Amino acid sequence: MRTLIKSIGHYTLLLTLLLSSLIALSQNSKPTQFKDFPIISNLDSFEQAIRLHKNNSEQYLYDLITLEKNREDYAGWFGQDLDTIKILANQLHSPLAIAVSHYFEGLKLREKSVNGACRNLLEAIHYFESTNDTLGMVKSYYAMLLLSPFLDTYKISDHKDRKFYFGEILKLSQTSSDMQVKFVRIYAISFFEKPITGKQNYKERRAEIETVLHFLDKNPMAQIVNAQLYCAISSFYQKYNLLAVSLKFQLKSYELFKKLSSRTCIKNCLNTGGNYIDEHNYTEAEPILWEGIHEIEKLKDNEKELYLSFELYFSLYEVHYAQKNYKAAHEFSQKATDIQHTRLQNSKMSVFEELQTQYEIDQKEFENNLLLQKNQSITENSRQYMITLYIVLASLPLFGILIYFLYKSNAKQKQLIQFRDQLFAIIAHDMRSPLTAFKGFSDGVTFLMKKGEYDNIRILSQSIDQLIFNTSLLFDNLLNWYALQSKDINVHKSSFKVDELVKESADLYESIARNRQLTITISIPETLTLFANRNALLLILRNLIDNAIKHGKSKKIAINARLEANQVVIEVINLKMTMPDLKLIALQEQMQQRSGVIKEGRSLGLYLVSYFVEQHNGRVSVESSEEAGTRFKVAIPSIG
Repeated sequence: MRTLIKSIGHYTLLLTLLLSSLIALSQNSKPTQFKDFPIISNLDSFEQAIRLHKNNSEQYLYDLITLEKNREDYAGWFGQDLDTIKILANQLHSPLAIAVSHYFEGLKLREKSVNGACRNLLEAIHYFESTNDTLGMVKSYYAMLLLSPFLDTYKISDHKDRKFYFGEILKLSQTSSDMQVKFVRIYAISFFEKPITGKQNYKERRAEIETVLHFLDKNPMAQIVNAQLYCAISSFYQKYNLLAVSLKFQLKSYELFKKLSSRTCIKNCLNTGGNYIDEHNYTEAEPILWEGIHEIEKLKDNEKELYLSFELYFSLYEVHYAQKNYKAAHEFSQKATDIQHTRLQNSKMSVFEELQTQYEIDQKEFENNLLLQKNQSITENSRQYMITLYIVLASLPLFGILIYFLYKSNAKQKQLIQFRDQLFAIIAHDMRSPLTAFKGFSDGVTFLMKKGEYDNIRILSQSIDQLIFNTSLLFDNLLNWYALQSKDINVHKSSFKVDELVKESADLYESIARNRQLTITISIPETLTLFANRNALLLILRNLIDNAIKHGKSKKIAINARLEANQVVIEVINLKMTMPDLKLIALQEQMQQRSGVIKEGRSLGLYLVSYFVEQHNGRVSVESSEEAGTRFKVAIPSIG
């Protein structure tokens, strides 16, 4: 039996290696377009095979792209190897791989950062257009269509309107025989044609779908392509309320996905169950929905999608409510509400939770270190007292010297206690308000979700976003101040572009500024560079911008930078906002203080600004006048 198992293991390895070789041969040479990355029937075997060939960097890069592309096509979960793809693509200077990595990054960032998603997708589009890569273009255009409702809200430049992207998809897919292009076309028509053009010719589109189906009958494609096409066609008929026809194609898609992998079937369980619910066939809907839930439970935590869990439980609520099983319906409704609440917390409070966890770790470590220091101090003091007794008996002069060292030891102990008390005082004072606010927002979101008032949740999320940013900056300042007291800051300098750093800092406050109807303008030469610690400059800019938004009454903030006498001068200006003389004098005095103690009324952020500017042999100042507004100025030597 052991021999048989061993033989099977050897055969499995040989088959895996053979699969890898066949994939490599199928590519003939390195890919030149997005469509050249093949469709894989067994992702697990393929992944095992390519891990054995990491020594060939170029082939390994293209195999990883193939793997991620198929992960996205199969189940919509991907990104596990995206960082490696980006590193190898840049090391090997592969324009296609760089463009594809931008496309994947754009998809990955859609729910986290509209700005980041848009920038990456535009980079991908620029390359795909320059090489006439049809599949790359239509997939990137469709991704931009999904982002289109947010582009104007976030004031993102350089993008076309959604009519352009939709038109390009139709134009490119009209003559293409690639089935991957075809199912993108059907999805675009189903979801965007009527909202964008205001009309849709059902007979014409139905004839087009019949042509695609006829082509499929004569030209069998990979099962995943067929499954995606059937799903797209189902969506098209559902838009016209042709529920029976939609269900027919959805069942075809469901059966194909189920044959491919149970993991890929989850979303189709939701879609198929939804189609049965639309037809009031609750008996057929329930087992399929439960199948989706069971498959989700088998996944690893990093592969689970909360929105799928929410939709599946909410669909089960609909099934039982329609059948008047109100007790079960209430249980599924509560389950769906809990999942949605968790999803909202994860998306809106991820930054806060990460910082809170880090704070708890640091606090625990600090308390342990303090306890250890106290124990060591007690032990040391006891030993010193015994030594003192013998020394006093032996020599009075030495006794005096010992008293001096004891005094120094007690002074150090008092300094530690003062530092601890001050740290806890800052935490107690500055963290009480955001934690209380988060509790209020959490209760508010739960209440609004139970009421179904989702529009009001979006309004509430704006306040949550602002509170998260403020809390994030507070934690950054607090951790940096703690590092200063612990002498644990390493100022590593590098060269970077000033305009990129300023834009990165300003982007963090884009949504807050928009909510306050406040504009931030940036005027910095693209060639201006600075040799300094990038993280320190980022903290300085965040504090100055945050201070300008929080305390300024002006609706305009300007950020300028220039080279002046071998110094880079960065200015954050509240236009048309004047500061009282007494407040201005007090602020100037605060920025000159170098004591590690944060006195009452003194800003922790401005203390850190002053400290890090001084570490760079620079200077910081503040001016205020009716003509120029209030201006914070940081001047740092340009060459370090």
